[in-house]
Order: sequence, then C-alpha cells, then structure tokens
Amino acid sequence: MKNPLAGKNRNPLFLRNEELEKAVALMANCDFGMATAMVTTPLPPAVSSTSIRLILLIYFHGKAGTKTLRERLKLPKQTLSNQLKELIARGFAVGTVDPQDQRKTILSLTDQGEAIARAVVDRQKTMIRRAFSDAGPEAVAGFTVVLENLAASMNSQHRNVSRR
Repeated sequence: MKNPLAGKNRNPLFLRNEELEKAVALMANCDFGMATAMVTTPLPPAVSSTSIRLILLIYFHGKAGTKTLRERLKLPKQTLSNQLKELIARGFAVGTVDPQDQRKTILSLTDQGEAIARAVVDRQKTMIRRAFSDAGPEAVAGFTVVLENLAASMNSQHRNVSRR
C-alpha cells in the first residue's frame, strides 16, 4: 500500500526502537480495549471471547472454511471443532458442505450470529469514531495506511507459515 502522504516531511525518527516499542505497546493496549468491548457488549449468556472472535472472523470474511478459521485464529483442530459445534448448537452459525469439495465444511452466520457481530462491531466503531474524531482526517489517513500495510504483512507471514 502506498502512503498518500509519502514524501511530505518524512522523518526517519518514527523508526527508532523507542518509537517502535511504543507502537507495539499501543497496539497491545488497543487489542485489549477492543477485546474488552467484545466481552462487555450485551450478548446472550456465556458467549466466550473465542466464540466472539470466530463470529467476527466469519462476519468480516463472509463464509469461511474450517481450515481458514483455524489458520487465522491459530487454534488446534480440536479446540476449533469444539467452538464451532457450540456456535452451531447455539444457533449462531450454520455449516454447509462445500459444493466444490464434499470433505470441507463452509460456515456462515445465522441472523442471531449476525446480530452478535453487529452489536460488537457497533461498540468498537463507537470507540474508533471517538479516536478518529479527536485525531483528524490526516491522522486517520495515515493510520489507515499503517494498518493496511500491517495487515498485508501479517497475511503474507500467515501464508508463509501455513505452507510449512
């Protein structure tokens, strides 16, 4: 991803170890905050954070196969299988046979699963909207570029690890 602000007052100080450590700490803090928003959103009883992460992964990526979910969440097969059985049993997701490969199951959210995802995402969007409003449009544009690059880097690493 190209930075639309590239070349404008570029300062290599943002690559210093102290700045990188600060960025890692901030990302960890934001991850914790977003996770807190997941578990503090009013949801049906006993919906685990892992279940919410699965629901959100399916919500954002559309229908997903179990292999994709396992690789994305870094869960052992048995753990993922148990979580998916719970989501299906509680009516949050449905599994259908992949028409292209009968051995695979494709998962999608039910209306109830979609409602859970929307409730969590709405709470997270409120948090982000507040921060974006305070930061201003140029900061948001830079932040978006950084996140796109980080996501691309993580996806690239994910593919490389998956091939091993």
